[in-house]
Amino acid sequence: MSDQLGIEVILLAAASAGKGIDIATWLAAPEDGKLNISEFKDRWETLALAVSLNEEWEVKRELQYATSKESIALIQKICYIGNDYGGNALIDVNKFIALCETGIENYLYELSEGNRVYLIIILQVT
Repeated sequence: MSDQLGIEVILLAAASAGKGIDIATWLAAPEDGKLNISEFKDRWETLALAVSLNEEWEVKRELQYATSKESIALIQKICYIGNDYGGNALIDVNKFIALCETGIENYLYELSEGNRVYLIIILQVT
């Protein structure tokens, strides 16, 4: 699907929610929901740093993927909404947040489906 964020991005959004951090507030987009890509990148990276506090190194490594050059480029590709007057790319933060929420829901659904299949296999074996 062309409107799909990477799993690392989704997991950063989920980890943020799990720590009680509202990413909409953290990203603090103006009323129109548009944020310059460099501002978005800076805020996304600081969110990852905040979420990574007191986490194991494996989690920190995954969060680095969520803020990597490739992840930011993918976010820009999917959520690009035009340029500001200076020619800088703008991100549609509302679309980004909606995609994160959908991604989290899909990921949790897949996990629950996977657990259900695993339980069925266990029940059939025993």
